[in-house]
Amino acid sequence: MTGGDIAVIETSSNENDACPMDAGRIIEYFKDWDLDDASRYYVRFHAKRYAFLLKLLQECIGKMPGKTCERLLDIGPGFLTQLLRGGGGLPILLTVLDFKMVALNAGTAIPTSSSI
Repeated sequence: MTGGDIAVIETSSNENDACPMDAGRIIEYFKDWDLDDASRYYVRFHAKRYAFLLKLLQECIGKMPGKTCERLLDIGPGFLTQLLRGGGGLPILLTVLDFKMVALNAGTAIPTSSSI
């Protein structure tokens, strides 16, 4: 694989959180991030899609042995990556693949393989 970065990120499950984030909680999750207006609009516009995907993933994980997702590949880091990484509270082992790693926020950049 030439020119790509891979990061493996382990996330933990929050047993007290029966369902993943809804659209409102997703928007709230990113409210303190240093985002430009276009990025903030993007998060608001896609919040329902992110919530749907997190719920669908939770349902799929619930049917897996041990109720844990042993591998999940995310191509190109973005806001959904951050939700999978920590905001969603799902028990997954996340691998992020990108050909140009971009920091979403200076304080919360998704690590590359060289920084892990």
